[in-house]
Amino acid sequence: MERRRWKREKLECKVNLRVSNEVYEGEIQNIGGGGIGIIINKQIGEKIPLAIVFNLPDNLPEIIANGLTMWTSPTIHQGNEVYRAGIQFTEIHENDRKRIIDFVEKRGAFLKEKRAFKRHELDGTIKYKIGQEFNFGRIRDIGLGGLCLIVNKKLNVGDEIKLELDVPKTPITFVASGEVVWSQRTAERWSESYSIGIKFKRIDESNLRKLIDYAQKKKK
Repeated sequence: MERRRWKREKLECKVNLRVSNEVYEGEIQNIGGGGIGIIINKQIGEKIPLAIVFNLPDNLPEIIANGLTMWTSPTIHQGNEVYRAGIQFTEIHENDRKRIIDFVEKRGAFLKEKRAFKRHELDGTIKYKIGQEFNFGRIRDIGLGGLCLIVNKKLNVGDEIKLELDVPKTPITFVASGEVVWSQRTAERWSESYSIGIKFKRIDESNLRKLIDYAQKKKK
């Protein structure tokens, strides 16, 4: 019933679980207003009450809730035998539930837009700015609605971001501003890196189309 009532979206982040007097670390795989789906190394039985602590990628305090395991099952994850579990929130502050629902809605809207606008793989270094600080990341893919960026520091959902890219050996200069709509830890080129979804808010569409054309030709 919970899955029908609350929309779920993918979220990869660490979660701490307290069962009786023992604490375990797991990984959230998906989240909704009513609960989370996790992967954990230790089997936890069904209908087990537990305490839950985790962070959303929104630069706000950690979420602390109580829950109940609704189901568990063994699975293979990254070559290791682990356990999947569905946890229903039994006690959570309504402000925290609202934060989760807002995250799910933004994440879902971005993924819907990503499906609407075809994405094109593009591997290149890009300069980005949040506030007064410049940093560098790598583009994973780009489309008319936004791009996916790999960075080595955590960015938060809602961050306003400016992007600059000069494509070598071409006259293409790409400048845009956007908003971080999702952020999750990943394993790529750095020991600690993050995959960031950015929605364009202001952009020169002609230069964007040139960059997309460049990405298409480079792939051939």
